[in-house]
This record gives sequence, C-alpha cells and structure tokens, in this order.
Amino acid sequence: MAIYFVALLAGANMRVLDILLPVISNDLVISPFITSKIVISFTMGYGISQFFFGALGDKFGKTNVIKYAVLISCISSFISFYFDNLNHLFVSRFFTGIGVGGIIPLTIAKIGDETPYKFRQEKIAKFLGIVLLGNFLGPLASGLISVLVSWQIVFFFFGIFFLTGFFSISTNSSNKIVIFDNLFKKSINFIIVSSTIYKNILKLKWSKIILFTVFSECFLFYGTLTFIGVYLNNVLNISLIVCGFIVSFFGLGGIFYSVFAKKILLLLNQKKIVLVGSILIFINFTLIPFSSNFIIITILIFFAGVGFYMFHNTIQVNSSEMFPSSRGASLGIHAFFVFIGQSLGIYFFSKVFNLLNYKIGFSFSAISILILGLYFSNRLNKFGLVNK
Repeated sequence: MAIYFVALLAGANMRVLDILLPVISNDLVISPFITSKIVISFTMGYGISQFFFGALGDKFGKTNVIKYAVLISCISSFISFYFDNLNHLFVSRFFTGIGVGGIIPLTIAKIGDETPYKFRQEKIAKFLGIVLLGNFLGPLASGLISVLVSWQIVFFFFGIFFLTGFFSISTNSSNKIVIFDNLFKKSINFIIVSSTIYKNILKLKWSKIILFTVFSECFLFYGTLTFIGVYLNNVLNISLIVCGFIVSFFGLGGIFYSVFAKKILLLLNQKKIVLVGSILIFINFTLIPFSSNFIIITILIFFAGVGFYMFHNTIQVNSSEMFPSSRGASLGIHAFFVFIGQSLGIYFFSKVFNLLNYKIGFSFSAISILILGLYFSNRLNKFGLVNK
C-alpha cells in the first residue's frame, strides 16, 4: 500500500505545474512560456533517471530502489518550497524529476514481473488509476492552495507526504543496504552491463517502433496539455481554482479508463483501443481552443484523458514485453522516451503558442496524434501481441 501512496504523490507531482505556471509567472513577473522551463527541468530529470533506475531495480530489487527514489523526491520538494527564484526552482525540480522517475516505472516493472501477460494490461491499468488519481488531485489541490496560501506551500506538502511514504516503505521492506567491496570496479561493471542491456533493447525493431511512438505521443500530447492552464487563465480569464478543477478532469478521464479497462479489453483488442483512443484525442483537442465555455472544455479534457490513456496504456503493456529478462530496464528506457518527448514537446509548443496561437497548436497536435494512432495500430498487427 505504501508504494501505491507514493505513486499517487508522483502522479500529482507530474501535473502540479499545469496550474502553478500562471501564478509563479505572475509572482516572478515572467512570461509563463519562460517559466515553463521548470516543467522541462522536471521532465528532463525524470527522463535521465531512467538510465540508471531501471537497471538498479533489476539488480538490487525494485522496492528497495523505489524507497530511495522517494527520499530524493522528499528532499527536493522541501528545497522547492524554500526557493522563489526561477533558476533555483529549475534545479530543485530537476532533482524532483529524478526522484519521481524511480517510482512509477519501477512499480510497473514490478507488476510485470509478478503478473502473467494475459492479466497485465488490466493490472497496470488499475495501478495507473492510482497515478491518475494523483493527476486529478494535483491540479485541483494546488490551484486551491496557491490561491488560499501560496504556491510554495504546495511543495512543502509534497515534502511532508513523500517523507511519510519513505518511512512507510522502509518499515514494510527488507531495508536491505547494498555495500560494495570495490565501489569503483563494480560501478564500472554495472555501467557496462547496463549499457549492453539498453543496446540489446534498442536493436529490436519492435522496440524502436514502441519507443518512437511513445516519444511522439508524449511530445504532442503533454507538450499541448501543459499550457491548458495558461490558456484558461490568461486567455479565457478563468480563476486558478476553477482552472485546477478543469485540468484535473484529464486525470479523471484516465481513472475512468482504468476502472473500465477490463470491460473495454473484452470488447476491443489492442489495435482498436489505440484507434479509439487517438480518435478521442483528435476530436477533443481540436474542439478545446474553439470553445469559451468552461463546462464544455471540462468535458473535452475528460474525454481527451480517456483517449490518451487508452493509447498510452497499450504502449506501456507492449513495452513490458520488449525485453522480459530485464523488464526494469525496458520500462526505464520507455519512461526515458516519455519524458524526453514531453520536455521537447513543452519547449516546442511554448514557441508555437507564443508566436502563433492556441488554435494552430491544438489542431497540429490533434492531427498528428491521429496519424500516430493509425501508424501504431497498423504496427501492432504485425509485431505486437494484439490478439494474444
């Protein structure tokens, strides 16, 4: 249960800045498109951490590594609470990304180790329901707290909750501490072995297709989603509390999918799930910038969330089978491409929204995701475990 609690916190942390960007920008008197670099730093930290967390989890035990990842998240959250300078926040959020990067992928890998493939998509979907509850509560709570108190207090609460999670996991785990007789030599050996595993994964054609797809999906979807709070607050003049409520429905859409995943899997195979998911994203992303009614936008964000997690969960399940003997490394490199795609997507769309407009940005994202869904569903027929 402790791991699920920190997964909830990780999910909340991933989406917390969607709402805090406008208020931090106003407080520091900086454009939100410049402030978005603290979102990029978090995603960079998350992505880079996958090079070592996945392999560390395979070698030393996934629960043990998750525990120390939570401690990193705790310390960096307290540091984020202390700072009110953009450059300092850039660094502290980078290390928060590193810590959070050891929680979700390793838990999914742990599920993969313990669950037969036949039941894995349902089990992973249920776990993602916990993460998505965090996606739902993060923007909702941060919007409220930032208005009633301050945005710094949000990070203080994260620090307290991560600390609670660390002690809870420590109490329930083996507390195994790895001591090296020859630290330098074994570190070099670890790097060599890890590099070989990643090289073997990247040699596989199906792995390349999966990683290209997840990179592109997150580049397009998260690059756009990050600025929905800015769009609602700055363009439609919606209050931060209401913005938090609206954006939280992305997570609620994902929760809806996770709850009904078993029934959906009985009706549709993986190819059809990807197609339906990409069509839902296309329709809802296309309509968002053409609506000024916050109720309609809330509904559109909800169904975009449903569509995204139909698509994304299918990619995750196939990632868990890229290299079964090193599942932690497989899901680690999957997560690396997720967050590098997200980082570059945020940078790209910050330029698009700043220099052009929201309608062009959302439409480009919507059309591209539809094309990507058609491509991946076709590849699933040839390479994936689509009918198994």
